[in-house]
Amino acid sequence: MPTFRYSALDAAGSRSSGTVVVDDEQAAVRQLRSQGLFPIQVKAEGGGLSLDSRAEGEVPINLFRRVKQADLTIFSRQLADLVRAGLPLLRSIHALSEHTENPVFVEVLQKVAEDLSGGTSLADALAAHPRVFPNLYISMVRAGEASGQLPEILERLAQLQETERSRRSQIMSALTYPIMLVCVGTLAVSLLVTFLVPRFKQIFEDLGRTLPGPTQFLMDTSEFVGQWWWAIILAIVGSLFAYKLWSRTGGGKLTIDKIKLRIPRVGRLVERMVVARFARTFGTLLHGGVDVLQAFSVVRNVVGNEVIARALDEARDKVREGDTIHGPLRDTGHFPPVVVHMVALGEETGNMEGVLSSIADSFEEEVENRVRALMSMLEPLIIISLGAVVFFIVSAMLLPIFQLNVGSAG
Repeated sequence: MPTFRYSALDAAGSRSSGTVVVDDEQAAVRQLRSQGLFPIQVKAEGGGLSLDSRAEGEVPINLFRRVKQADLTIFSRQLADLVRAGLPLLRSIHALSEHTENPVFVEVLQKVAEDLSGGTSLADALAAHPRVFPNLYISMVRAGEASGQLPEILERLAQLQETERSRRSQIMSALTYPIMLVCVGTLAVSLLVTFLVPRFKQIFEDLGRTLPGPTQFLMDTSEFVGQWWWAIILAIVGSLFAYKLWSRTGGGKLTIDKIKLRIPRVGRLVERMVVARFARTFGTLLHGGVDVLQAFSVVRNVVGNEVIARALDEARDKVREGDTIHGPLRDTGHFPPVVVHMVALGEETGNMEGVLSSIADSFEEEVENRVRALMSMLEPLIIISLGAVVFFIVSAMLLPIFQLNVGSAG
C-alpha cells in the first residue's frame, strides 16, 4: 500500500502531521476524519497527488471563477446555524469548506481556517480576503465577536444579502426586455445597412440619376460601415474600456454619479435606491452593535454613489462633533423630509433600527414601482425609435424608384 503524508488540525485547532498507509488518498482522508482530525493537505510520498480539499490541482488561479453573493449568503446562514448549535468556530469553517461546491470559495475558507488555527479572530481572517468579504461583512462579524452575538449577526447578514439580491433580481428582470429590444433592433439595422443596402447600389448607378439626399446619405453610411466595420468595433470596445478605467478613478466616478443624479426621473430613482440601501445597511450595522461613527464609515462604501458618499462623510464629521444623526442627513439634500423626520423619531424613541428597517421596506418598494414605471415608458420609446430607423432605411431605398415612376408618368 502507498504511504501518504498529511497535515491536519484537531478540534482545538492544533496542527499535527504524520503518515498513513492506505489504499488511496480518499481512504487517507476518511481515516484522518475518523480520528477527529481535519486534513489540510494529503500527499502521496514521492511526489504524489496533493488533495488540499480541491484547492490544489483543481483550483489554480482562475479569472473566470469567483465567489458569488449567493455563495456568501448560504455560508453566512449555515455558519450561524453551526455556531448556534455549539460547534467550535474552526470546526464549523472546516465543515463548510467540505460542503461548499465553489472551488474558489473552498480555497478561501481553507485559508481562513489556517488563520483561525493560528489565533487570528474571525473578522481579521475574513479581512484578508477583501474581494470575497466586503467591509460591511467584516465590520458586522467584528461587532458580533465583541458582543458574543455572532450567530445572530451572521443570520442578519444573510437576510441583508438575500434582500439585496432579490432587489437586484427584480431590477434586472425589469431591464431584460428593453435590453433585448435594443440588441435585436441594433442587429437588425446593422444587417440592413451592411448587407441589404449595398445590393441596391448597382441598381441606383444604372439609373444614371442623382440620388435624393436621404438615399445618398444611406449609401454613404453603408459604404463606410462596410469598409470600416472593424475600426468601428475597435472604437466601441476601446471607448468602453477607457470609460471603465475612468469610472474607477475618484474624479471619474464622482463625475458619472453627478450626471446620474441630474438625469430627469433617473436621478430621483437613484436617490431613492441610495436611501433604501443606506437605511437597510445602517440599521443592520446598528442592530449588530457597530457604533454610529463606524457605521457611517462602512455605509458610505455601499450606497453606490460617490456624491452621496461624500455627503455622508460630512454628516459623519458633524455627528462626531456632537450633532444628531437626522440633522446632518437633512443637510446633505439627498434624503427626503419624511426620512429625516423618521430618523429623528428613531433617535428620540431609541428605536433607530426599527425605524430604519421601515424606511428601507418603504423605499425598496418605491424603487421597484419606479423601475417598473420607467421601463413601461422606455419600452414603447425603444420600439418607436427602432421603427423610425427602419422606416427611414426603407423610405430612402424606395425614394429613387418613386421619383423614377413620377418622372416617367410626367
